[in-house]
Amino acid sequence: MPITLPNGSNYKLCLLDTNALSEIVKRPANEGHGYIKLFPPSEFVPCFTAYNLFELRRHRDVFDEFIKFFGIYPSFITTPFQFILEAEITAKGRTKVNDILLYAFTPLGSNSSFQLVEFIDNLFRDPTMANLEHEWRNRNQGVLDDWLINKANFSPTSSVPNARDAKQFVHDASIDTLCHIHPELVQSSIDTNNIVLLQSFPSLQIMLYSQYYRIFDPAWKPNDQEVIDVCISACAPYVDAIITENFQAEIYKKVHKYINGMSAIITTLRDIRHH
Repeated sequence: MPITLPNGSNYKLCLLDTNALSEIVKRPANEGHGYIKLFPPSEFVPCFTAYNLFELRRHRDVFDEFIKFFGIYPSFITTPFQFILEAEITAKGRTKVNDILLYAFTPLGSNSSFQLVEFIDNLFRDPTMANLEHEWRNRNQGVLDDWLINKANFSPTSSVPNARDAKQFVHDASIDTLCHIHPELVQSSIDTNNIVLLQSFPSLQIMLYSQYYRIFDPAWKPNDQEVIDVCISACAPYVDAIITENFQAEIYKKVHKYINGMSAIITTLRDIRHH
């Protein structure tokens, strides 16, 4: 959703997945040009997740190109998905867009802190972010294992992913997830006959829909990138535009009407490449 900066300017938020970021910065005359044309910096501020940065920092050449391309524009770093969910739980549903934004970068002034590379380096000197990055590198397989447990615990009505099964999977998996991380919330919802509350957290809903359409796709093969894409999707209900790969774009288009407040423009690399 549009956000107002301290100077009074209003901007829309554009969420990019890591593959989109990589292609934009590696091919600035093609995808980069298309991105700027479709989402001009005068109207849109790019949003990067912590997970984008984890991946980019593993590939120094791509990271350097990322700094070169995006270092001249304002941008936001979004908060990790677990903190978005915590904000939604506190709000008893959809939270404010400010709650998904962790840091803002503005490339103004001569001080080194106004350089994107130094801004990101300082970000990862923070013990919380440094620990999160370290843990993330070691937990992707554990996340994939949890997905497979969710798959084993669900009985689909069809061998082909479909809207009815997706809705039931998300319902069941939402309650199961919240039982693990917030058992008191689940118990309180049961005691007050307010189970619907457990289905009202947009970030969790979109992540579980994204999970369902992967693990029940007959052609799906688990890999780390899938985990990253699903985590990035937690921000999707709060932004105005999204650039992602084709598979995730199709998921967004199928389920956006079920996600409270999700109204983003869904764009793929093909769209910006041919613009």
